[in-house]
Amino acid sequence: NPFPHEKWASVPDLWAAYVAGYLSSTPAPQCPGGSTPVCVVVRYEDIVRRPDAVVEALRELGLPRNTVPFVPIEESVAGSGANRGELMARLGPGAVRHDSRSWSS
Repeated sequence: NPFPHEKWASVPDLWAAYVAGYLSSTPAPQCPGGSTPVCVVVRYEDIVRRPDAVVEALRELGLPRNTVPFVPIEESVAGSGANRGELMARLGPGAVRHDSRSWSS
């Protein structure tokens, strides 16, 4: 919770603050109490193909982690029943971008 001490009038108000940051690629300016959450957009392709790089990049940005070593979830945890290997196959070989907007190491 990036707003542990904030009170929101409603869930839509909280959602609007998150979306404002997402749409403008900046922290949401209208947060009560002056909090400034950071919005990070993670591409689906990166989560599927390079989850370890995503977790490490988020850690480097300051997202707290526990001490348990990261291990990608390979089996399906969603209703689709597709495991990570099947999801990668659906994505196809596709180029993995290595620029400032990707989770490059």
